[in-house]
Amino acid sequence: MKTVTDSDLSEGDKIEKFSKIFAGLSDLTVNTMANMIVEVRPDEGDPVVNPVHIKEFVYNMDTKIADEIRNHIESNNKIGGIPPITVASTEEQLKAGAPKTYTANVSFDNSNFFVSRSSRSQNLR
Repeated sequence: MKTVTDSDLSEGDKIEKFSKIFAGLSDLTVNTMANMIVEVRPDEGDPVVNPVHIKEFVYNMDTKIADEIRNHIESNNKIGGIPPITVASTEEQLKAGAPKTYTANVSFDNSNFFVSRSSRSQNLR
């Protein structure tokens, strides 16, 4: 998205590119949700376990069910998480106005590592 924003494309071309990006992100989100579901239990009938049928269900579900699934996934993701840590500020940070201590989240997400690193590289230029 940053590349599109910073490019010399016309506004119309940028809007078209953004539309494709958002459509791709939406598909990725729905596919990820569908892949996390192993079984759908309807009120009546047998449980559905066929991945093709589960994907069809996810693509056609209403917002209420999507929110319930999203909340369930988020609560599962918190299991075994690493609690925030308390970090002491350095002298340089204190002089810049930082508090003596602050909390920081610990993350082992590779994408966060690379984003942070690329942001730092840009800041060093």
